[in-house]
Amino acid sequence: MYPARIVLELTGVNPKRLRAWEELWGLLSPARSPGNHRRYSESDLPRIREIARMLKQGHHLREIQRLLGGDDKEK
Repeated sequence: MYPARIVLELTGVNPKRLRAWEELWGLLSPARSPGNHRRYSESDLPRIREIARMLKQGHHLREIQRLLGGDDKEK
């Protein structure tokens, strides 16, 4: 399990962006530590990289949500 700062090192995705993908778009569901900190698994990393890749290609998060699945949490 990785904290957000390590995920940043491994994927280049900022922790604030990870939170937005989780809270606003439902694209991620990280585990939580006993202190309620987000912990990302090895299996989360390919999904994070795929979301980042799709954004670089010009896809909007609404489209990524539709393609990859996610809860409709947009505010």
